[in-house]
Amino acid sequence: MKSADLLVETNSAVQSTSCLSAKTFLDSPLIVTPLKSLNSSRGVISEPDFLYTSEAEILEGFSDQGVVQFRRITLKKDTRIIPTEHLILTFNSPKLPTTIKSGNCKIRPYIPNPLRCYNCQRGSDTLKLPAVVN
Repeated sequence: MKSADLLVETNSAVQSTSCLSAKTFLDSPLIVTPLKSLNSSRGVISEPDFLYTSEAEILEGFSDQGVVQFRRITLKKDTRIIPTEHLILTFNSPKLPTTIKSGNCKIRPYIPNPLRCYNCQRGSDTLKLPAVVN
């Protein structure tokens, strides 16, 4: 981690709740927050029935299965943005479920595109800070 934060991994839910309830550590004040990126997972489903379903209806239907956020994959043709039947779902657990109850859709792991430098389009430059141009 870039800051002076401390990352603690627990083995059970009991350990997690006891760590989250801690207020001091060695007589120093302590702020405990779960790390969202390590406590969530993302997957992709493809279902033609969801193409014309509203965003609020999709989120409401999947919320009882642990979905906290979703995004529709879109295509750009000329100047038009075309929605597709593919949805990226974010779950509130680190383990990705294999299926979702709505239509028994299989969930594939979401693999994002690699980050690339805006200036040179190389992948290795993303760790460097951008140079100031005068």
